[in-house]
Amino acid sequence: MKNWMTVALAAGLSMGVSACDDDDTTGGTADMMPGAGGMGGAGGMGGAGGAGGAGGAGSMGGAGGMGGAGGMGGEGGGMADPCMTACTTLADCAAQDDYCPGIDPGESRDGLYAGCLESCANMVALATIVNNFAGNCAQVIPTVSTASADFAASCEGAVGPQPLGAGNPPALGAQIDRNGRPAIATALIGTFNGDAAARGMLKDRYNAAGPDAWGGFTAEIAANLAILDSLDTVCGNQLLADAAGGAGRYNALAGVLADDQLYIFSDRGACPEYLGAEAEVVSVLEAGTAGCGGRIPAGDVIDRSYSVLAAGALAGVGDGVDANDNAFLDAFPFLAAPNAAE
Repeated sequence: MKNWMTVALAAGLSMGVSACDDDDTTGGTADMMPGAGGMGGAGGMGGAGGAGGAGGAGSMGGAGGMGGAGGMGGEGGGMADPCMTACTTLADCAAQDDYCPGIDPGESRDGLYAGCLESCANMVALATIVNNFAGNCAQVIPTVSTASADFAASCEGAVGPQPLGAGNPPALGAQIDRNGRPAIATALIGTFNGDAAARGMLKDRYNAAGPDAWGGFTAEIAANLAILDSLDTVCGNQLLADAAGGAGRYNALAGVLADDQLYIFSDRGACPEYLGAEAEVVSVLEAGTAGCGGRIPAGDVIDRSYSVLAAGALAGVGDGVDANDNAFLDAFPFLAAPNAAE
């Protein structure tokens, strides 16, 4: 089945979608289209001090409820991804002068950025190295090249790291995706970055990240939330958006979504509402009305996601696809039969 969220978001990108400014409340927009640096570069939207994720003690439903004493989306945590910040610096250096002799400076930025992201994923200290040189291009590129073979190969003109795909399959046993909330990577990770390679690499990093690294994507999610909040031309009506505006307007929802888990109330039997448990915790639904939360195959998770991200509601914004191509099964494995080959 075609991913209609991807189609719609791509259409919005081609029309020049703008983001809600931190202080906008009605319709005003501030251009957020990515330039060479792409979305979520140094300082991205959301900055330091983003909201923490859901969870805490007793986070899996039951009598303890979700979020425990700390509640969902509490204070703390979300910082700009240090790898993205460092790699933006390195790629900008490469584009300024002939610091990478194997490739033309005018064409080097995208390849170096992709190579740097791959290197940083495998060597977190790379970000610290870059920060220590404070943008001194003549020193930082040779130093990082010495420390990282992946980055050195990119700098020397070899084919650098590429997004996973038919020509670049993942290693056997490597994590390549998540089974948390659907559509998060599609809608909120690199979605409006015009550089396809960098966008793909960022999504690959997100999908491969373990729980201890999820918080590093909070600022990237917040930046894309600002764009999606503008889709209905009313800024600030997104779920959990701070009505007062300011730099942290989207941090609360970004923190919740960065905590990429499906929460359930384990003492309830029916599960009619995707994001139902989260909606109860933030008082969008009355206590006890959401069922168990989680997700069932027949739930229209794209309509629910559109509504939450664009209008701050659980319904009302759709993709025009109201039914599955094939009927779902009433017994295990519950999924519909695959489409017939054409």
